[in-house]
Amino acid sequence: MISSNRSQLTFILWTCLTTTFLGDVKPAKGEFPGTKSNFHGFDQYEFEIDGMNCRVVTPQRAVTGNPWIWRARFWGHEPQTEIGLLERGFHVSYCDVANLWGNAEALRRWDKFYAYLTLEHRLSPRPALEGMSRGGLMIYHWAIANPEKVSCIYGDAPTLGIRPYVENLQAGDPRLDRIKDWMQAHHLSLEAAQAYTRDALDRLGPLARANIPILHVCGDADESVPFEKHTAELERRYRKLGGTIEVLVKKGGKHHPHSLPDPQPIIDFIVEHQPNVALPITHGPFVGHVDSTNAHLWARFAQAGEYSLVAYATDAPLQLRATARAARKHDLCVEWQLRGLRPGTQYHYQIQSGDKKLLQGNDFFFKTAENTKPSMLRVAFGSCAYEDESSSAVWRQMRLADPHLLVLLGDTPYIDSTDLAIQRKRHATFAGVADFRRLLRNRSLYATWDDHDFGSNDTDGRLDGKENSRRAFVEYHANPSYGDGKEGIYTQFRRGGVEVFLLDTRYFAGTEPSPYDEEKSTLLGTKQWHWLRRELKTSTAPFKVLACGMIWNNAVRPGKRDHWGTYAHERKALFEFIGQEQIPGLVLVAGDIHRTRVLSHLTKESAGYRIPEFITSPIHAGVIETANTPHPGLIHDSGAPNAFLLMTINNKESPATLSAHFINKEGKTLFASTFTEFDLGKQRPSTQIQRD
Repeated sequence: MISSNRSQLTFILWTCLTTTFLGDVKPAKGEFPGTKSNFHGFDQYEFEIDGMNCRVVTPQRAVTGNPWIWRARFWGHEPQTEIGLLERGFHVSYCDVANLWGNAEALRRWDKFYAYLTLEHRLSPRPALEGMSRGGLMIYHWAIANPEKVSCIYGDAPTLGIRPYVENLQAGDPRLDRIKDWMQAHHLSLEAAQAYTRDALDRLGPLARANIPILHVCGDADESVPFEKHTAELERRYRKLGGTIEVLVKKGGKHHPHSLPDPQPIIDFIVEHQPNVALPITHGPFVGHVDSTNAHLWARFAQAGEYSLVAYATDAPLQLRATARAARKHDLCVEWQLRGLRPGTQYHYQIQSGDKKLLQGNDFFFKTAENTKPSMLRVAFGSCAYEDESSSAVWRQMRLADPHLLVLLGDTPYIDSTDLAIQRKRHATFAGVADFRRLLRNRSLYATWDDHDFGSNDTDGRLDGKENSRRAFVEYHANPSYGDGKEGIYTQFRRGGVEVFLLDTRYFAGTEPSPYDEEKSTLLGTKQWHWLRRELKTSTAPFKVLACGMIWNNAVRPGKRDHWGTYAHERKALFEFIGQEQIPGLVLVAGDIHRTRVLSHLTKESAGYRIPEFITSPIHAGVIETANTPHPGLIHDSGAPNAFLLMTINNKESPATLSAHFINKEGKTLFASTFTEFDLGKQRPSTQIQRD
């Protein structure tokens, strides 16, 4: 079994590239010299440069940018990654540095070979480096010396330093025989080896500063290169420096076998980090709204044209197809809608351009909702995220928590403009975050906005250009609906035991008198209020979640008026409506204030029960200390950065339950609470007593 402490395994088949050249990279120049042979169906060239044994394997057709992977040591062992990359247009290279253990002579050889490949044959100036076992010494020593010449690093059970092998050893210890060649290559005595600080573990700073992404594939029971002393230690140090590293752990795995039976996660990682390769799919795909018979999926493309999404169930040969056009008037964004699906069924999907498959893989799937069958559903809520490493750590932790769907509450992203070009650019930048993309390949995304993505801090519906904000939001999401189809973005969906109402607290705010007090301004607007009252009244879900960016209470930092307390007349009307219509199961969710909070509103008299409010913010690291203000219903407050809310709704048993766990990027639970439907207004069934 393979698990990841960075992200779960991702699979991608990358088979079609655009032909647009990026930068100054030109097509690969000419054939290579030396002896020509066959490498798993591809042409291999073996030759010497200044006495160095070198190999290059060429793809049948090199792709734009001439990307290549550079293997250090053990040529041909477990070649599945190289074969997969060759099929996708990469070159594969090797320069023999055996028994040099990454020393100065090894670096000199690699410098020579790099210059030959990039200058004489115009391969990409930033190859991917691959090191298995002791090959890890070579790739890290060269990368640290040349961070500007590296696109990414793939280490497979890599050896990372000599100190773990010599600590606590005395001269004459037979275990030193295993590494005597290593010590000689670096001219190290035992004492010098025990104090050596020139290995990768001690010199990661240049790689972190250059933002070099790293992937390691390791067994946690490795007897030759102990996981804790090598990869786990490097991971801790690299993260502390702000570097990006993903570790795929083979549970119980030893040093062999290397690689993975299916190398797609490795290929995926390498392809995603090539700077001079243009993919036809620039963003996504993301799964959007899914119900029992329909599914919405979204992606953005590099070029205009028609693209098809094909879905198929694993137990049925029938394929369903939807075709949509990527057009510049919609910023090349596409939303497909598949209809006629089977309830409770998992579908894999692929994306095609004509007959060419652009993307497919085991990680690209969605599952339709059960029709009426009780279920357990996990929903993640979050707000306030940047495109930084700490936010990415939350996306990775969400994947480990494995929610069925994600609901974003706004400030995702921060935009602070209604200029259409800026809106689109910021949405695209946010959607391009690698860990965010991986999270949403196989779980639904729903979203509303708050002030910063609407257009300006603490703003309302009188903001000029709000139509541009709505246009960009619709282009970059796949919600079930958007307001009344012309204005606003409010929407709703039902899954399992919960119905979620995503409110729009920006578009209509301040634009008309309130339907509940003509002397005061509205927050939701008349149209949205009519929709919300109608749908709440007819909802049969045990729990109804009302979610928005704006918090529902008025316990805020001094001077802030951007909350439901400013519109207390409409909040009061909502609570009274719940009581008058005897609507059970209401739960409030909000974000915005950069704190984690739980409150119980004093609504027993108006609504018939105390309504809970969960506030989850921020996904990024920016906590606001002054937002820790008192409230008579306050249950919990924590100034925790990098947090999200995981809500679990279980209606498989009676009474149905709703559990809330606030989790940080390390997976620590900050606070947890559970409600039954009886706690939230549902009448307990009467019991009849049988008498003899």
